[in-house]
Amino acid sequence: NSQKQKLHSYQHFFVLLQGRAPWGFTLRGGTEHREPLVITKVEEGSVAAAVRLRAGDEMVSVNTVPLSGSRQEAIRLVKNSHKTLTMVVRRYHNSKNTITDTSLHPKSGSFWDFFFLV
Repeated sequence: NSQKQKLHSYQHFFVLLQGRAPWGFTLRGGTEHREPLVITKVEEGSVAAAVRLRAGDEMVSVNTVPLSGSRQEAIRLVKNSHKTLTMVVRRYHNSKNTITDTSLHPKSGSFWDFFFLV
């Protein structure tokens, strides 16, 4: 089924955030809720919005630490990041969420300075 295959294709992006908390996005899910760790909101007008970090992006790692799926673990790792936060996020491809912007490409070296809201 090609539709099902499209829904399961994804791309990973390396994200480097510099500045300080709060970082500008909200997070939901985790093993506690039997859901993946997903960014649910990006603050309007933030740099995150300008570079197209999206609701629906799934957090895979924080500061090179692979996430076990626990929301509390992800929050702890993010809060312990003082001036620099690195993340790998997974973005699933589907008809409404096609990646055409290369600013998120892992090799682009984009620096993002935005806020994290818990």
